[in-house]
Amino acid sequence: MKKRRLLFVFTLFLFCIGLAFCKGGKTFVVKEGCYVPLFGTDGSKLLYHAGAHGTNCYHLLTVLLPGSLLDVPDFGKKTSKVVWHVNPKRTFEGYVHNAFLEKSCEEVSKDAVKRSFSPMPLKEIRTIFQRCIDERIPYCWGGNWFETIPLPDDYHFEPTDVIGEKPYELRGFDCSGLLYFISNGLLPHSTRQLRSCGKILYRVGKNDTISLKDLREKLAALQLRDSDYVVIEGHVVVWYNGGMIEFRGMDYGCVFTPAKEAPERIMDLVTASRNADDDESDVRFIRWHPELLKEEFKTYFP
Repeated sequence: MKKRRLLFVFTLFLFCIGLAFCKGGKTFVVKEGCYVPLFGTDGSKLLYHAGAHGTNCYHLLTVLLPGSLLDVPDFGKKTSKVVWHVNPKRTFEGYVHNAFLEKSCEEVSKDAVKRSFSPMPLKEIRTIFQRCIDERIPYCWGGNWFETIPLPDDYHFEPTDVIGEKPYELRGFDCSGLLYFISNGLLPHSTRQLRSCGKILYRVGKNDTISLKDLREKLAALQLRDSDYVVIEGHVVVWYNGGMIEFRGMDYGCVFTPAKEAPERIMDLVTASRNADDDESDVRFIRWHPELLKEEFKTYFP
């Protein structure tokens, strides 16, 4: 009798382990045409802020692009903690609502999908930039997608001073999200990491002396091209049509600064870098697109 009980308990133990194993350990890929918001919290409390030209959903980390790989150790009741494979060398943890895993993702083996990380052609990028300007695409903290992404009603929001858009709708870009989108994930969705990407064309150190006249002359000599970007700690602007396109915040949305006014705007960034707490903060002018770097591209993105 004892042996039977022990055998039963042992069998039940193995069954529970097997059940737990089957329940988790799955890998999903975001399907084509689908975009999945990744949050830094399980959704029990999402702080939301809105202005005239955009929103801040402070826990939104990024919007996962098609082809993004997600390891899901276990399904939660509402959201699942996931490991996002940003690229072959880097992972990131966050939370995805199970509704997106079910509708916008499909289960795969981990080695079944290889992302190419090929950026958009410059011609297509110019179209994207112009659309941002023409449609006055709103700012969205952590955002990198044009269309509204409705979130399930069982997310708990705490809106403050909400104007315009409903808190369960995400739409728009933040400053680095635009680069993340046009590069198809090749560039990071992070201003800090963008500082070390691509070829640095020019750098203004925190303690360097430079006048507006000097800056105008330097910009003329640099001949910045569409998709080149200018970055400081915490913000980035992208060169377009001789001027700059940027997502400045929820009170501004998408802003285009024409060529004549671009040096003044860059001087604002220089001033901001000098006021920053980071002793190494500087302003960097960076080129990254393979159509512009050609053979050098492999050096900066091995």
